[in-house]
Amino acid sequence: MQRDSVESALARIEESKPFALSLRMKRFLRFAVGRALAGDRDALKEYTIGVEVFDRTADYDPRIDSIVRVEARRLRKKLAQYYAVEGAAEPFRISLPEGSYVPLIQPKDAPPPAEPPIVALTSGTALLVLPFTASPPEGEAEFFADGLTEELINELSQVDGLRVVARSTAFQFKGRGADARHAGAQLGVSHIVEGGVRVLGGQLRATAQLIHVQEGLTEWSDGFGGVLSDAFSVQQQIAKAVARVLGAQLAGAPPDPPHVVSGDAYQHLLEGRYFAGRMTPANLRRSVECYQRAIQMDPRFAAAYAACAGSVLMLALFGRVAPSMVIPEAGLALYKALLYNPELPAGHLWRAYLKATYEWNWDEAEVDFQRALELNPSLVSARIYYASTVMAPLGRFAEALAHLNAARLLDPASVVLSTAMGMVHYLRHQAAAAVEELRQAIALNSEYYGAHRYLAFAMHGLGETADAIRLLEDVRYLAADDPRISGALGYLYGAAGQPDSAKNVLREFDTIATRGYVASYDRALVYLGLGELDTACRLLTEACTEHEPWLALVRADPVFLPLHGMPAFETLLARIFHQGE
Repeated sequence: MQRDSVESALARIEESKPFALSLRMKRFLRFAVGRALAGDRDALKEYTIGVEVFDRTADYDPRIDSIVRVEARRLRKKLAQYYAVEGAAEPFRISLPEGSYVPLIQPKDAPPPAEPPIVALTSGTALLVLPFTASPPEGEAEFFADGLTEELINELSQVDGLRVVARSTAFQFKGRGADARHAGAQLGVSHIVEGGVRVLGGQLRATAQLIHVQEGLTEWSDGFGGVLSDAFSVQQQIAKAVARVLGAQLAGAPPDPPHVVSGDAYQHLLEGRYFAGRMTPANLRRSVECYQRAIQMDPRFAAAYAACAGSVLMLALFGRVAPSMVIPEAGLALYKALLYNPELPAGHLWRAYLKATYEWNWDEAEVDFQRALELNPSLVSARIYYASTVMAPLGRFAEALAHLNAARLLDPASVVLSTAMGMVHYLRHQAAAAVEELRQAIALNSEYYGAHRYLAFAMHGLGETADAIRLLEDVRYLAADDPRISGALGYLYGAAGQPDSAKNVLREFDTIATRGYVASYDRALVYLGLGELDTACRLLTEACTEHEPWLALVRADPVFLPLHGMPAFETLLARIFHQGE
């Protein structure tokens, strides 16, 4: 390709509508193309681009600051926009392939670079970690046993050659006295890790064994003792021993933490995860308290910062907490998590969740979700939230379902995953499929009221509004101090021609608002059901000002179809989805 031809093409790109007002994007494109033409491909690295193009200082760390990955994603979009309209007649195309910063210059009719596949993780040794038993079966012993199980799952899932069943499915066997061979056969795994924990005073004793499912043979067993304050060390010993027995190479796993984690701080982390797993507002608050104690004891505990951010973000999603109270706290915690461990998958996961659900910064969220999965392809929660907070809101339903199906291979008993699957079916106007999936979710955990809420909306979509109302009335008590069920119920009352009942919900909200936060989104739902569309739009605009998280789904949710085309609603969509940029 002649340099003069490329220079002329670059000039036309820079004058085009997608690029005309974006000086930094033009600078990025010129730098990348110029270095490629000069044969200096080594300069097209993330660090060099960050310093040379985006004016980062010499201490720039691409593991923490994702600006280059984010802007590369935006550059790909702008190039696609240009060649779809103004550059449609160009004889060749300049593109930036996924996963690379080296531009590709090809003839117009050349096939585009293939999209990277969604890895389904079907290869490798399949392993189930059964929940460790605790003696005594409560208190510190239970916290440690549950936390040890979860940490083993987390660490082993990052080992090359292992395909580890995720936490939600593994914990379905807790307290059931599961036979190892039966559990292994049920899930189709080849190996099982099981064990127990005994705590007496400040001393602990943990035992673990590795079982080959098909042969029924114990391939390895060992015991580990120590003091409870040394819990983190015990977990590390067991995980490394199991990995060695399986012949896995730990070189592919993240490096050990940059400092020795305080045993007492680690114990508080385990307690926090125990409460967070129960997924109610009250337990989420308790988990935050535990994580904060862990951080007080060990101010460099990256995992505790990330976990705390996750619970805080969930509180605004499921509890009466204003997003304006949540966003700064979670953002600071995530900054510290990635400062102390830039390669912590959970840090990137929860930063992505914050960017998508609260800030509607879709490109940055996607980059962080992808980074979390690069660091740990078996991180089921990253796939679930990537699908439900980025792909589904943007209408990328096929991709969302692909990620959720990949996650299901590792976590078939996850109620959150089944609910997310049902939500995606509902958003893509497949109400019958949504009902089937959400009923499966409820069968897994009848107290998870998020599944009931979406099931009611899907039933309403099938014309079963009266049954949907009865469903929510029956489970309303589960939501306790979370008004999400009441808001959905108020909408259904209005849609069913029961305005008095809908207005009673609004009065309940007024009462709750005297002692706590009530989302404008929930009020808007009720007015939408009543047919008061202008009021619903006004309340959604207020919700937008507050950055309420459920607004991320407002474009895809069939409930809001009556508002499409209204100027106020279209302005709202443009603000959330950056239309016209």
